[in-house]
Amino acid sequence: MNLLAIDSAGAACSACVCRDGRIVASAYTDGVLDHSRTLLCKIRDALKQSCLKTDELDKIALTTGPGSFTGIKIGIATAKGLAFKNNIPCSAVSSLEALADGVKLFEGTIFAVMDARRGQLYNAVFEASAGILRRLTPDRQIKADELTAQIKGKALAVGDGAAILARKCAENGLDIMLAPPRLSMIHAESVAQLALGGAGTDTEPDKLTASYLRLPQAERQRLGLSD
Repeated sequence: MNLLAIDSAGAACSACVCRDGRIVASAYTDGVLDHSRTLLCKIRDALKQSCLKTDELDKIALTTGPGSFTGIKIGIATAKGLAFKNNIPCSAVSSLEALADGVKLFEGTIFAVMDARRGQLYNAVFEASAGILRRLTPDRQIKADELTAQIKGKALAVGDGAAILARKCAENGLDIMLAPPRLSMIHAESVAQLALGGAGTDTEPDKLTASYLRLPQAERQRLGLSD
């Protein structure tokens, strides 16, 4: 099976191609916040490296949130465009689970955290043992102060909200390890492995939806909701 995996849910942007379960090509960039342009470039690069065309793909896997509202929209729109044209099924993957997958060789509890602004974090907690992840919580939005109360034993924080959580832990006399910077962003390889392992939600492209966990700011203001 030929699978294209993509991610644009955070500051980084990446794409990779798997052939029969093996990653054969990947492309990644970080710090260039122009996903409407860079995601297509990464896809083109990965397909070129793998010598595949879009009509040879059997599935497209992608992160559908939580994360950047704009980045998620771009990822879903791009996947839909490719999938509709070539009648390709899709697999929706949690951004937080993709973060945790990148550090699954850690033995202990993994706190996948993305900065949701205003003292909030997008979070999911996993237990990792022998390279296998076990989900302990659903994807959620939670205050950084509240999350520190759930930290016990050997724990690792990964994601762009990891430093925020670490500071809160220090204020409360708690210790948490931080994943190295190169693993602090989502990589499409993790998205691919999760989809291939059954952790994604298979769906037709027209049914792809974002998992924001909160309404966009403009919508919250229109409804008169507080943060």
